[in-house]
Amino acid sequence: LQTYLIFDVPLCRYETSFRELIAFEAKQPTSEETLNDFTDILSHIRNRHSNVVETMAQGILELKDTHGIEQNTENRIQYFLDRFYMSRISIRMLINQHTLLFGSQLNCHPRHIGCIDPHCNVRHVVEDAYENAKFLCEQYYLIAPELRLECKN
Repeated sequence: LQTYLIFDVPLCRYETSFRELIAFEAKQPTSEETLNDFTDILSHIRNRHSNVVETMAQGILELKDTHGIEQNTENRIQYFLDRFYMSRISIRMLINQHTLLFGSQLNCHPRHIGCIDPHCNVRHVVEDAYENAKFLCEQYYLIAPELRLECKN
């Protein structure tokens, strides 16, 4: 039973965040005060969820340690986690964009609009990410896959 207690913490966080966001549904969207309050709530939500990845990883490790996980179940867990983390990345990007555009924090990148760089060189970003992942793979597995990158436009 103790294994599942770790999952209660993130669930409470998500419920709290959802309730805080729903409170803005009835508010006047054009009010400066509402915009400032909403931006503050988004910042609090982002901070509240900052350690969710570590908590989920700990929960998965505990689950594997206490229960025998079959390959089919592990595949389903991985499918869930892939979708969960993609949603998390998307939501955090939107929160960062909003707080940078409407918050009090100054944007330190003059060519960025919020956190978006309209002149981003995607090829460069992908190659840089690949180099970082390659380094980690070589450190851990002593081998890394090749990068095959095809750019359109």
